[in-house]
Amino acid sequence: MTDNGGLPEPTFEILVTQLAAQALMQLGEVPSPLTGLPEVALDRAKFTLALMEVIEAKTRGNLQPQQDRFLQETLARVRAKYQARL
Repeated sequence: MTDNGGLPEPTFEILVTQLAAQALMQLGEVPSPLTGLPEVALDRAKFTLALMEVIEAKTRGNLQPQQDRFLQETLARVRAKYQARL
């Protein structure tokens, strides 16, 4: 923990997890924190997935093996959920 209001130290894994959570919410897999209901916004989910793919492309060859595995597995899960909604 850092001295920033009890928030964890920013990490690559947290960044990927936050984007994945956002995409899953946009795919209706996670309820909206505002309404408590699932809401589907495929255009936004596609954009968030594209952001994750930018991270994949820009970090290729520069990640530790466990970071790369985490990113690839997370991307695969989000892509599968997105494809299932099409």
